[in-house]
Amino acid sequence: MSLLVTIEEDFGQALKTKDQAGKSTLRLLKAELTKKAKAGREVTEADVLQVIKSQIKQRQDSIAEYDRAARQDLADQERRELEILQRYLPPAPSAEEVSVAIDTILAGLAEPERANFGKVMAGVMQQLGGAADGGLVSQLVKQKLQSSE
Repeated sequence: MSLLVTIEEDFGQALKTKDQAGKSTLRLLKAELTKKAKAGREVTEADVLQVIKSQIKQRQDSIAEYDRAARQDLADQERRELEILQRYLPPAPSAEEVSVAIDTILAGLAEPERANFGKVMAGVMQQLGGAADGGLVSQLVKQKLQSSE
């Protein structure tokens, strides 16, 4: 079953059960997906994942801001929405799996050096299907490039 269909079904379920957090979160997600569809092409699974990741990033930024402003009520609401959105992401690879992918990419380079950081990042993210956390990948790539110098 496609992710888009799952989101539609979950939205219908949230409406039936009167789940306010689920209803509002999925309504915003569906609106973003509709905007993408109106851009003139069919929405793919990769597009859906990109929108979900974007929404997750927005929630994480909001949580940080609300925590700084001591607005625990709003931070808790954003956390609930974040949990709902994270259900639709594929499981993230472990640090060990990311490290193996980095080693594979580095083995294909003539000379692993800092100038190849972008190439390694792009290769790893493509190999892992974009499911890995970019911050973790970046940190591990930097460590491996420093140790190879």
